[in-house]
Amino acid sequence: MLKLIKDVDKFNFLGIQLVLSGLMMLPLYFLNAAPFSTETFFWLHIFLIAIVFSIFQFFLNSYALMAIPSSAPGILIYLNPIVAFTVVFFYFNEKIDLHQLFAYLLLLLSIVIFNAALLKSVVYKKQ
Repeated sequence: MLKLIKDVDKFNFLGIQLVLSGLMMLPLYFLNAAPFSTETFFWLHIFLIAIVFSIFQFFLNSYALMAIPSSAPGILIYLNPIVAFTVVFFYFNEKIDLHQLFAYLLLLLSIVIFNAALLKSVVYKKQ
């Protein structure tokens, strides 16, 4: 299966993933239908978030996996929610509760534990 996937263009593969995920989420729309927003401001921000923070990131990660070990982009993928959490907290002044803080600290701890050998080699290389 991996040999078959390796020969597929990464951008086309990303498109297939997006179409399949959209089809899987489509039944949920019919269960909780709500009117669409018609404001341009809203749709520009949705477009910006979708392109810059989702599609572009996954596109780059798919190319990165071809050249570097899978653990290195894994660090970046798992850091993404932590970065989003800190932006929401510091920039948008959202209130967080203890459960959310504990969950994100646990995620950060798991990243450090999983990549301890890699982080240790980077730290000792600089000294």
